[in-house]
Amino acid sequence: GLWGAKVDHVLVPVFCVFMSFWSVLYFESWKSTQVTMAQRWGMHGSEDEQQDRPTFIQNPENVEINSPVDGSPMFYFPPALSAHRKNMGMLMTSTFVVITMIGVFSTFMLKGIMTDQNRDYFPYFVVPPSIAFWTADTKLQYGALGSKTTLVGGFPYGSIVATGWNSVQILLLDGIFSPIAYRYNVWENHRVNTEFEDALIMKNFLFGFINKFGALIYIAFLKVPFVARTLWPILDAMADGESVDPNTELYDGAAELPWSCGIGMNKDTCLMEIHQQLVAIFGINMIVTNVVKVMIPFLMEIGMTEEEQEEKDDVDAEFEKADASAAGPIKRMRSKVECEFDLEEFPLIEGPFDSYKELVFQFGYATLFAAAYPLAPLLSFMSNYVDIRSDLYSIGYENRRPIPANAEDIGSWEGILDTMGTAAIISNSALVCLTGEFMDGYDWMTRLLSFLAMEHGLMMMKVAISVGSPDMPEEVEMQLGRQEFIVSKLIDDREDDQDPPLEEAEDPIHAAIEVFQTDEDAVLKLEVEEQVRADLKRRAKAGAPDDESAGGGPAEETKDD
Repeated sequence: GLWGAKVDHVLVPVFCVFMSFWSVLYFESWKSTQVTMAQRWGMHGSEDEQQDRPTFIQNPENVEINSPVDGSPMFYFPPALSAHRKNMGMLMTSTFVVITMIGVFSTFMLKGIMTDQNRDYFPYFVVPPSIAFWTADTKLQYGALGSKTTLVGGFPYGSIVATGWNSVQILLLDGIFSPIAYRYNVWENHRVNTEFEDALIMKNFLFGFINKFGALIYIAFLKVPFVARTLWPILDAMADGESVDPNTELYDGAAELPWSCGIGMNKDTCLMEIHQQLVAIFGINMIVTNVVKVMIPFLMEIGMTEEEQEEKDDVDAEFEKADASAAGPIKRMRSKVECEFDLEEFPLIEGPFDSYKELVFQFGYATLFAAAYPLAPLLSFMSNYVDIRSDLYSIGYENRRPIPANAEDIGSWEGILDTMGTAAIISNSALVCLTGEFMDGYDWMTRLLSFLAMEHGLMMMKVAISVGSPDMPEEVEMQLGRQEFIVSKLIDDREDDQDPPLEEAEDPIHAAIEVFQTDEDAVLKLEVEEQVRADLKRRAKAGAPDDESAGGGPAEETKDD
C-alpha cells in the first residue's frame, strides 16, 4: 500500500541521478527561455532605469537633497537607519527560524513518545479494533523488555497525528510569518521595487527553507544519530533511574550505519518516514490552499445575512430585471466596469510573489528528496494543475483585472532555483549512500567515500552543463545587437561613418536618396533609379538645351538602351 511500500528499490539511485540531470537542464532551459521572452516583449534592459516606490517618496523620514550627479532634487534615506532596520528584519527572520526548529523537534519528540512500544502507555495511542475493524487480526506487543504484553487488534495513530500536525504547522507558521515579513520590508523603506522584492524573497526563503524542509531534513540526517541512537537511549536510562556514563555503549551507535529510524519497536526506515511526510505535506497543502483561494469567498457570500445580501443585490443593479409595467423611474443599469470595481484589488507584488514562492518550494519537494519519494514530481504536476485553475477562478471572478507590470527576469528567485539544484545533488547523494539501505553490508567509511564520489561527480556534471549551455541563444543575441544598432541610429542620431555626406555625393542617383521619418514616405533605391532614367529619356526625346550642350550623350545612351 501507499503507507507500507518499500522505497529502497534498486532503481531509486538511478532515478536520483536522472532528477539531478533534469533539475540542471530545467534551470538552464528556463534561463534561455527567460531571455528570449524578455527580448520578444521588449523587456530587455527595462530594469536599468526604475522609478522610486510611492511608499519611499511619501515616507516623511526621507531627506530631500540635491543629487551629487546632476544637481536634481532627490530623496535620501540615511544609510545608518536603513542598515538598522534591515538588521532588525533579519533578527525577526532568525527568531521565526528558531521557533520553527523548536516546533519541529517538539513534534518529533511527541511522535517518539506516541509510537514507542517499549512503554506501558502505548495502548492509549492505539485505535481499538472495534473501530479499526480491518486490524482485527493484527497483534501488537508493548511494554518493557522481558515483560511484553500482546495487544490483539488496533491501529496505532501516533505517527499519523504527528505527521499531519507537522504539515498543519508548516501552513500556520507560514501564514503568521508572511504578513509580518511584508510589514518589516515596508518599514525598511526600499527605494525601488527590485530592492523591495529581493529583500522580501530573502526573508521568505530563509524562513521557508527551515519551515517547509526542516522536518524532512531532521528525519533524513539528524533523527537517528542525534536522537534515536543518542538522546533516546539516554532518556530511557534516566527514566529507569540508571546513571548515564558517556563512555558506555549508549553513545557508540551515533556513528553506526546504515541509519535506521527505529525508536523502540518502530522499525520503519528513514526513507519510508520521509515518504509519509511528503505525502501528508502535499495533500494537506493542496487542500488548504485551494479552500482558501476558492471556497472561503464562496462560503462568505453564502453566509451573508439577509440585509447584507439585499444591499449587495441593490448595488449590482446591472443584473436586475426592470418591470416594464412599474410606475416611476427605472433604476440605472450599472456598467460592467462599475461592477468589477467592487471586487478585491489584485495585489501587484504579493500576488506574483506568492505564486513564485509556492512554485520554488514545490520544486524543492520534487528534487531534494527524490530518493525518498520518486512520485513527488507527479504530485507536483497534479498540484500545479489544480493550482492553475484555482488561480484562474480567483483572478477571473473574485479580483479586479490585474494592473500590467513589466519585469525583465524573475529576480532573486533565479539564484534560489540554482541553489535548490545544488542542494538536491547533495541531499539525494546522502540519502542514497548514507541514509537509505542501498549499501547494506558496507562500513561507514565506504559509504562516506561513495557519497563524496557521487556528489562530486554530479557537481562536475552540473558545472559542465552550465558552462556548455549559453544563457542567451545566438538568435536572441543577434536580435539584441540589431536592436541596439537601430536605436543608435534613429534615437541617438549617431552618424554613419561608412557613407559620405549627402552633399558630397557625385552620383545623382545616390544624391536623390533621402531618409524619411515614416515608412509611408520612404522611397526605394530602385524607384529613384527608374525615375532618374525616365527623366533623362524624356529630356532626350524633347531635345532639351541641356541635352544638346551635353553633346548628345544622353540621347546616345538612350539609343543604346
